[in-house]
Amino acid sequence: MLRDDAFAKQPGAMGKAVAPSALRPSTVAQHWQMRPTATMIRHAEATRKTAATAASARRTERRGEVAIYAPCSFRWVSMRKRFRPVHLGRDSTMSSMQNERRGFLKAMGLGAAAVAVGPQWNMLASAVAADDAAPLHVATNVYPWLTFYKRDNRDFNAELDAGLADIKKAGLDGVELFLGSPEVLEKQAELLKKHGLQARSFYVGPPMHDERSEQSIASVLASAEKAKELLNTQVIVINPQPQKNKTDAMLRHQAAALEQLGRRLHQMEITLAYHFHSVELENAAREFHHMLCNTEPQHLTLCYDAHWMFRGSGNSAVAVLDAVKLYGSRISEVHLRQSVDGVWTEAFGEGDIDYPAMVKLLREAGANPLLVLEQAVEAQSPKTLDAVAAHRRGAEYTRRLFAQPVG
Repeated sequence: MLRDDAFAKQPGAMGKAVAPSALRPSTVAQHWQMRPTATMIRHAEATRKTAATAASARRTERRGEVAIYAPCSFRWVSMRKRFRPVHLGRDSTMSSMQNERRGFLKAMGLGAAAVAVGPQWNMLASAVAADDAAPLHVATNVYPWLTFYKRDNRDFNAELDAGLADIKKAGLDGVELFLGSPEVLEKQAELLKKHGLQARSFYVGPPMHDERSEQSIASVLASAEKAKELLNTQVIVINPQPQKNKTDAMLRHQAAALEQLGRRLHQMEITLAYHFHSVELENAAREFHHMLCNTEPQHLTLCYDAHWMFRGSGNSAVAVLDAVKLYGSRISEVHLRQSVDGVWTEAFGEGDIDYPAMVKLLREAGANPLLVLEQAVEAQSPKTLDAVAAHRRGAEYTRRLFAQPVG
């Protein structure tokens, strides 16, 4: 706390020495209206630093002893978190500034009415509002575009230039393409920059469960380095080559290979995120849990595909939320897809999965993941929208969903 005697020479409204802590919120605002701007700025800076320090202490406390459910032992245990939640959905610098400004206002004890009193407070409140109004970065995986184009007898890969133009028309900020060779990345980077699209993440699915993992690691590292250089890529989403009934030996090999790859990428300031489909959830989800129980959280995060968790668990909305409760702090990216009565919808919106509840759990876990639409269509899906219209609607819903307060 700031010491009251630091303000001993600051006259109050009646000309007496008085500390701000002794004043009501409205009186504080009147008090500052009478002081020179320079004095207000010095106090604001001191209070901002105090609020930032307090916020840091609270974050440290939250990273202390926590109770989590350990699926490997099927019990609740108390352990110290080893992983600081990843913040990729918004610019980390902006998030820090936003938290400090909020802390400053709270530290001063000013409500909305008090803030409205003076022009300096109005400027500060406007800055906070501007931070809150900053649009979320919403990207799309390439897979749904492949399905929409195929439905119209088109080839997205063959029409990549036009396809990226459509993604931009849909109001999206970026695209998650399949991670190719460094040479392929150079061509993709030219087109992405042409259309004003980012590539914060790439998707890859190499074999990691046998002796081929060594070559897979080398290949991913070479391409990831090029993606970082050309596009400032932050996340590599990996779905180790799916295969039914991998043996225990294969699972151990795969977890060790992912740990090795994740450690190398971490040194390059790139996050490795584990992706899954329904096959990894078979047999008590042994593959899914083994990868997360036997890797370091800072070396392997989770790309949470909510709908594959839903479908892979027998169309269970409960399972979707329970997995977030278990691994929420490790989620660095989410793939967003919705269905109605188990059938994929054309546009991301309301349906079988309770996404507002999922957003609430993510916030409680301190996660701020990349948001990637993966609203593909299947044979039973309705056919009322084209790819651009469907994704525009999905992007708008996503921004509302993740921006609104969740009580």
